Amino acid sequence: MLPEPLHPAVVHFPIAFAFLVPLVAITALIVGKRWQGPVQLWLFVVVLQGLVCTSAFVANETGEEERVVVEDSVAAAPLDAHQEAGDLFHGVAWGVLIVAAVGLIRSKWQPVVQVVVVIGCIAVAVLAARAGSLGGDLVYEHGAAAHYNK
Repeated sequence: MLPEPLHPAVVHFPIAFAFLVPLVAITALIVGKRWQGPVQLWLFVVVLQGLVCTSAFVANETGEEERVVVEDSVAAAPLDAHQEAGDLFHGVAWGVLIVAAVGLIRSKWQPVVQVVVVIGCIAVAVLAARAGSLGGDLVYEHGAAAHYNK
């Protein structure tokens, strides 16, 4: 049985993954420099970033369904802000995934690409925190959960 509403249950996955990936990417970067770049560790970064993207997609889809339910009782501005933050988080996460995959290719640019990915992963974590904070505001300040407390 799936929880009702589904959106609040699934949004924690992309946020958790988004905070985990920078730690793994930094570790991979440090270990890679020390042991000449083990591809398996960087592949783990790519896989985790793929989980960020996939879970963010699910969160966006369930969020759009949820918006229809709560938009009559919540002002449009905070809903729009949360949706835009979620969309930005999702889009940037995909961009970082693509660059992270390029970081698997051995070249003279590989270390530079991997540093860019670490920075991108940190940015994705910040964007995840912002989207999550705005979602929390919807629930705790704007009454988005009131529909389910009837």
